[in-house]
Amino acid sequence: MKQRWQFLFLCLLVLFLIVDARGRRLLRDDVSEEAALLTAFKQISVTSDPNNFLGNWNYGSGHHHDPCSWRGVSCATDGVVTGLDLRNGGLTGTLNLNNLTALSNLRDLYLQGNKFSSGDSSVSSSSSSGCSLEVLDLSSNLITDSSIVDYVFSTCLDLVSVNVSHNKLAGKLKTSPSSTRLTTVDLSNNLFSDEILVNFIASLPASLKHLDLAANNFSGDFSRLGFGLCGNLTVFSVSQNNISGHKFPISLSNCNLLETLNLSWKLWMGECI
Repeated sequence: MKQRWQFLFLCLLVLFLIVDARGRRLLRDDVSEEAALLTAFKQISVTSDPNNFLGNWNYGSGHHHDPCSWRGVSCATDGVVTGLDLRNGGLTGTLNLNNLTALSNLRDLYLQGNKFSSGDSSVSSSSSSGCSLEVLDLSSNLITDSSIVDYVFSTCLDLVSVNVSHNKLAGKLKTSPSSTRLTTVDLSNNLFSDEILVNFIASLPASLKHLDLAANNFSGDFSRLGFGLCGNLTVFSVSQNNISGHKFPISLSNCNLLETLNLSWKLWMGECI
């Protein structure tokens, strides 16, 4: 009987070691994949790092493979990458988000205050199976490609806050946000133009609290906009645009928590109804 229990114990021990080794191997594979994606972002998107901000982002033979120890990278307790904070890093390059959105657990991405520009290849809708981002801040860069906004709005279904202000984004707003959790959208101080799409405003999620479209080249009749699901909206600004009209839309009365409505400057000549 004693030998039988010893044999059973040995079998269980071997099984545990096999499972543990397999789990460790899977963990190492995950770490290696995340490290490779971050390194690819550094190689593709960053052409100049004068402050050596990403100096310890090294992946390969003789280097530490765990990205959780790299500057600006934050991880969950299980070791997966959940955040990236490169604010004011002095980085210059052509921003390509593909390698970052491929990080399946990345929730927070802060790239503001750098000198990233962009071209037509900055994002690709086929680059990954989805986007896990909840917070995205690309403000105060030199980004011109507005497809970044379309990509984020259509793909990042858990998005809570997006800030792309103080860039050089041009063109039309083509896509309304898909996330039903969105609370903040800041597209101010860019070069967006053409009429503000009625559907864009009407399709904004009921969760939205802050919408800033100021200092662009938007045009259109403000009274034609539809504010359907705006019960939580507290701040709305379209100041410093080419907005026209002389009445407020009736549906604006749905925004019963609205505290700040900024329509100032340029062609607006409003009157209360």
